[in-house]
Amino acid sequence: EMDIEHPTGRFTVDIGISEREGCHVITRSALLRTARKLMDGTVYVPQGAAVC
Repeated sequence: EMDIEHPTGRFTVDIGISEREGCHVITRSALLRTARKLMDGTVYVPQGAAVC
């Protein structure tokens, strides 16, 4: 599980992670969605992060 914080609180995301060829790979994720939009579905990867 991973907690994600936002301006009005936080929510918990259930994630599955495995390792492939020395890299961590997210295999599944699940969360309970509220009625209002919290994210737009874009992932921002920091410059210099490992790329597999």
